[in-house]
Formats: sequence, C-alpha cells, structure tokens
Amino acid sequence: MTESSFSSSKTRPAPSPRRLRAFWHGVLFLLPILLLAGIGLRGLQSERLAVLEAARLRTKELCERIAQDFEAAYKTILEQPHTEVTKDHWDAFLYPPAPKPPEDLAPSIAYEAAGDDEEKLRALLVEYPLGRLASGLPLAPFVHYRLALGNPMAPQRVAAFVQSAVQDAPSVITPRLLDVLEKHGAVLSDARAIWEREERARSVLWRYDENIFSKSIF
Repeated sequence: MTESSFSSSKTRPAPSPRRLRAFWHGVLFLLPILLLAGIGLRGLQSERLAVLEAARLRTKELCERIAQDFEAAYKTILEQPHTEVTKDHWDAFLYPPAPKPPEDLAPSIAYEAAGDDEEKLRALLVEYPLGRLASGLPLAPFVHYRLALGNPMAPQRVAAFVQSAVQDAPSVITPRLLDVLEKHGAVLSDARAIWEREERARSVLWRYDENIFSKSIF
C-alpha cells in the first residue's frame, strides 16, 4: 500500500454546511422536549415525595387517634357501675347490632300479655330478668320504658329506665326509646350524654374483632 493511499484512507471529507444546519436544527428541536421531560420527571418525583410525606403524617394521626379511642373505650368500660368487668358485662356492653331471636319465647309472650298493667310488668322483671323479646332485644328496658311512659315526670321511673336501657342492657333500640320519652317530657340529657359516649367507645371496638378482646381479658 502506497503512502498516498494510506493517507487518503484516513482523511474524511468535512460535512457540508447543509448537514451541519440539519444537525443543529435537530438539537434545537429536541432540546426543549428534553428540558420539559426533565422538568416533568422532577415534578413527578417531588409530587411522589409530597404524597409519601402526607401519607406518613396521616398514618401517624390515625395511629394516635386509634390509641386515644382505645384508651377512652376501656376507660368507659371500667367506669361502669360494677365492681368488676365480667364476661356477661362485656357481652352486654358490646350488644349485637343485629340481635338474633331467642329460643325461649315465654318472656316475649308474657310481655305482650302484660300490656300496660304495672303489676304484671314489674312481675316480668322478677321472673325474666335476662329475658328477651321475639326480636332478640332485651326485655327489661322495654318493661322500664312502659313504666316510665306511664309517668315520664317520675324521677325514679326514668332513672330505672336509664339504668336498664343505657347501662345494663343497651341495644340498637335505645336511642328510639330515649327519643320517645323525651317527647313525653322526660329529662334525659345526662342519659343521652352517657349513651353517646359509650356508643363512641363501642364503635371503636366494633371496628375490630371483639372476640380478640374477650379472649385477651377473660
């Protein structure tokens, strides 16, 4: 191979002005797109970090609120007028949102037969202290409700109803019974405050499997 042929093989022709202009046109065309893409990616990253931080703060708030709710729930239970929290008391406090009909219908039949006869109604409390109506709702609050409805201005009758319907045997019907007695003149502001406080405690415990708490306590 001669020297002239070797030197010619290494030398490349310079690009034409037209090709240079086309190259720079392409660069100038792509540069804004690349800049916008970079800004977009930066914005997405910033947004992702902001979302993660908001989620972290929200999770912290929820954990703190759940802890406060549980503390309030257990405090509410322990403040009940009982010497100790028994399994029956726990079950009564966490009344079933959808009560099931009982096997024994005798209390319900006797309640319907008693009507507004106060003597017969009071006898039901002795004969069936834990009885249930055909709907599955506890009998005692309805008996005390009828007795209080007969004289809603009598403090002792109203107090007995509140003790039964709000504390001893709460149920899904308790708010309705409170409403009716209030419309008949009974003063139940304190009872309603207790009911609403305990409902908030129950709502916390109902979010979880109450059987877990039953097994851990009893």
